[in-house]
Amino acid sequence: MLVLEGAARAGVAAGTTEAGATELTVVHAPGPGDDAIVAAARAAPAPVLVWTSDRGLRARLAGPGDIRTAGCGSLWNLLDAAPAC
Repeated sequence: MLVLEGAARAGVAAGTTEAGATELTVVHAPGPGDDAIVAAARAAPAPVLVWTSDRGLRARLAGPGDIRTAGCGSLWNLLDAAPAC
């Protein structure tokens, strides 16, 4: 899931796109993006992984449930290791 807020919403339509076995859902946050991320993570079936370097968002996601967080550096490493399309 990709959550967009503010002006970034204009660049990508909301909804779900499938490419083979991969699915991406784009959500347009009606207010603060962090609120939408927290709500989506809590509503999603476990396990949930949220990539963020925002310490405040990490703190909000901590607690009960199976929500893990990882820094954006680990996402870049994963993307760099992926084969080119």
